[in-house]
Amino acid sequence: MRTTCALLLALACCLRGGSAFAQTVIIPNTFTSGTTAKAADVNANFTAMQTVVNAHDTRLTADETTLSGKQNLVTGTCTVGTAVTAIAANGSVTCANTTYSAGPGLALSGTTFSASFAGTGAATTVARSDHTHANYVPYSAGDSSVTGGYTFSAAKTGYVSLSALSLIGESIVRHVGYGEAYLYPGITAGWATWAVNLPQGATVVGWQCTLRDNDAGYINAILSRNSGQTDQPLATVSTQTLAPTIATQTITTTAITNPIVDNSSWAYYVQVYLNGTPNTTNLEINNCLITYTVTELAP
Repeated sequence: MRTTCALLLALACCLRGGSAFAQTVIIPNTFTSGTTAKAADVNANFTAMQTVVNAHDTRLTADETTLSGKQNLVTGTCTVGTAVTAIAANGSVTCANTTYSAGPGLALSGTTFSASFAGTGAATTVARSDHTHANYVPYSAGDSSVTGGYTFSAAKTGYVSLSALSLIGESIVRHVGYGEAYLYPGITAGWATWAVNLPQGATVVGWQCTLRDNDAGYINAILSRNSGQTDQPLATVSTQTLAPTIATQTITTTAITNPIVDNSSWAYYVQVYLNGTPNTTNLEINNCLITYTVTELAP
């Protein structure tokens, strides 16, 4: 019987492995040769063994549960130009590309992105997409940018309006209340001028003035240019061939000589000549209008 107990104890130790035990097995009963082993003592020894074995089994089960989520040694690698973005429990890795390139409007130096600036200016900041410009030029489909300005897909029409109140001439009276000008008292003929600013490269396509001529005299309004030595008339409207009338008349011409504006060589102006009865609204000028077209917005 004692031999049987010893074998059973040895078998239990082999089944669990000695290294797994963290607790000493205490056998309550010791048997000697030649004595009778009582069943209760033998069962007590088995119970002691069972208690320790069960305790170890509980701990091993908990350890197995814990170890089931352990991180294995990392064995995965990434190629040049990629980097590890995730590590799996089995030691494998997930890689992602770390090679970058600069898209439109960007520059890349090493690991630093920056805005790629073009054109003139010195600012090193980037404008917001919803920023506004003062005095901006509307940009429409088909237009294209050029150095210093824009080229339009179709000619744009512009105007220069001239008020009689801004006429310059000693022989001219400017009537502020009604916005017209007429001859000074005692003067039967006189000149007055307007300075004119036109866009470089524009094409003058029309010249018109609103006048009143209910007099035997006449009014000539001449759009001209001057090079400093030479005067060149570009277009004229006149009442010389019209019958007198108390009503105002708008006279228009599209016959323009040298219509392309060249501000680098010429200064543009308007001459108004009134010939008739002085100090009367029967012979007066109200306003004039220059019409031009542009295909490019020059600087």
